[in-house]
Amino acid sequence: MAEHANETSGIRFPPPLIYAGLFALGYVLHRLVPVRLMSSGPARVVGWVFVAGALILLFGAAVLFRQAGTTPNPTKPTTALVVRGPYRFTRNPMYVALAALTHVNRVLGAAALALFIFLAVWIVRRLKR
Repeated sequence: MAEHANETSGIRFPPPLIYAGLFALGYVLHRLVPVRLMSSGPARVVGWVFVAGALILLFGAAVLFRQAGTTPNPTKPTTALVVRGPYRFTRNPMYVALAALTHVNRVLGAAALALFIFLAVWIVRRLKR
């Protein structure tokens, strides 16, 4: 058991900071060159529903980690395996939620913000190798 005490996910940089940084970069670009993809009322309602769902998924997954007595920080050692709740369906619902939060900007209409989701996913996948 002691030999597994220092196991981590292998991530060298916290993915939430990658998503946040690229979101900020997209926001600045959008403020400088506002390109709208959609602006209709129904698209905005759908976008905000996705934002609410992603936030529920993100914070719900973090609560499950706390209940299991482990940390959601991928750079820290894993002390427990969470296999209930959204973890029954996806390996990492927190990343799914972060990707959804970043990608929902396409639905909300900010083209510059939407482009950075692909870069964020690519960076996170490269860091995992």
